[in-house]
Amino acid sequence: MDASYNFLKKFKIFEACDEGGQKNNLDYVHFRGGYAYASNAHIIVRVPLRVCTSFGEDDYKKLDGFSIHASLLKMLMQYDVLMIDEGVNMDENGALYNFVELQSVVGENDVKVILRKYIDKEFKIPNFEEVINTGRETEIPITSIGFRIKFLKTIAAAMGQETIFLRFTKAAGKVYVIPEDEYIAGTIGVIMPVYQDGELPFDNR
Repeated sequence: MDASYNFLKKFKIFEACDEGGQKNNLDYVHFRGGYAYASNAHIIVRVPLRVCTSFGEDDYKKLDGFSIHASLLKMLMQYDVLMIDEGVNMDENGALYNFVELQSVVGENDVKVILRKYIDKEFKIPNFEEVINTGRETEIPITSIGFRIKFLKTIAAAMGQETIFLRFTKAAGKVYVIPEDEYIAGTIGVIMPVYQDGELPFDNR
């Protein structure tokens, strides 16, 4: 059963992250423009927050521009209700940051995760939309292709889908993963096939 006010358990977005992905901060789920993004450099998942959470629009706005480590998102998703607060604070070095506090109550205990976004220091992430959109118009027929099964399973779980459709492009060998469920329009995945055996073309900012 999905949580009553939380990230929905059906969407295992954290599984699409790279556990050791410090390069480009791929060990985080990133919230940008009403979407949650995750990648391990071989796959990308983008899911609208209106689809993968039961939050209200005000909470989407609070999360915008923040990132959460995959392990912490996985932990928070086990609780029924997640409360979201925001504010501004100063760290021990005197640097100002905006924060979002995600809190749940478990018995007599409070569980809190604080996401920081420094005012004068950028948290670098890949340009997910550029990678997703480059080449979408160049679909081509194909006779044979290979995929790593673990990545197909991961991308389906992250998108919350039992059935997925694949669309092939000329652009850098990328393959688009489309959900069967039309209700979750805006959800999309990208996977690199085995023959390409490369990473997605992030700009390594």
